[in-house]
Amino acid sequence: MTRKILTAILLLAVIIPAVAQTQPAQTQPDEQSMRILDKLEQAGEKHPTIEADVLHDVFMRLSGDREVRQGRVAYQRQTPENPSRFYIRFDTLQQGAGRRLEDKVEYACDGGMWLTEIKHRLKKVTRYQVARQGQQIEPLRLGKGPFPLPFGQKSEDMLEHFDVSTRPSAPGDPADTDFLKLLTKPQHKDNINFVWMEMWVDRDSGLPTKIRCEETASKNIVTVTFSNTRTGAAVDTGLLSITPPRGWQIEVVPLDK
Repeated sequence: MTRKILTAILLLAVIIPAVAQTQPAQTQPDEQSMRILDKLEQAGEKHPTIEADVLHDVFMRLSGDREVRQGRVAYQRQTPENPSRFYIRFDTLQQGAGRRLEDKVEYACDGGMWLTEIKHRLKKVTRYQVARQGQQIEPLRLGKGPFPLPFGQKSEDMLEHFDVSTRPSAPGDPADTDFLKLLTKPQHKDNINFVWMEMWVDRDSGLPTKIRCEETASKNIVTVTFSNTRTGAAVDTGLLSITPPRGWQIEVVPLDK
């Protein structure tokens, strides 16, 4: 996982009426797309915690290289008292057709000012500032957070930033899923970090099982697959704010760097 995945965060534009008149007409999603969006939102509200195995596949279009990491993700839903938090641990790395190697990398965001990255092989800790003092952020908001993790998304927010559509099931789709396509709206293309996203939502649970997107800056194709999903279990809060090991190299990256 490299710095390109850590592109972070924010800011909604305020559009005055005179400018709004020049904006393209809003595309209204069809009824089926709205049902899938509502199911996705309801699942996020239903489950206070989500854990899953994760496979993160990055195809680098310019070089033709591929990096595949496997690991585990833990997510804790936003509450009135606390923002959402997440922890990701990648255990292995496979580059191209090479062997899968042990390469432990951890990421944690406790909903505060910092995203922590720990690369065990390099014995290096990087702390990325993702918010200013006192600023409230939503680290998993689609297109604005450091990872494309589609848990806890709000229909209203998605409709504001994306044109949403669906299609019938097709060969190669994960079993028993509904398909969503998100296209970033022109007026938001400068503050959303992907051009488009495809999402497969489990029909029973309403949780995403797979996403694929094109990154805005790199044009890389990122595919994330979730499996062995568990909901409602207590998440170790220590994971959500991991402590850097003693003696390792530590780098702090301010928000404006």
